[in-house]
Amino acid sequence: ELVRTDKKVPVAIEKVSIETIGIESGTVLSGADVTFRISYRNRTKIKKANFLITIYNSFGVPVCHMNNSLTTESIELHSVSGSVECRIKKLPLNEGSYRVAVAILDDAFYGRYDHESDAGHFDVHGSI
Repeated sequence: ELVRTDKKVPVAIEKVSIETIGIESGTVLSGADVTFRISYRNRTKIKKANFLITIYNSFGVPVCHMNNSLTTESIELHSVSGSVECRIKKLPLNEGSYRVAVAILDDAFYGRYDHESDAGHFDVHGSI
């Protein structure tokens, strides 16, 4: 879990957590439901943004990429702070170690507000 409060960018990533039910912290079963929660601080009252999550395997190869533009328009932000959740039903990853990167981009995908290339880690063990 990443927790950070030091950045002075317009919309800053403050916390990234990886949550699954009934499994020890940092460990996920293949096929389990997983939630990625990105908490942010909106320093300049930006109205909309796009959130991106990329999962890398232990070799540094991206194996999964998600962003809200695949399912909806830009996300409306709370005026001061808030969080966005990305739920994956039946996580389709093999056993192994994974790293998560997250980014917040502007409404048009042209500018990056914040990026964390090492926002979290988890291991996949076994399956459901």
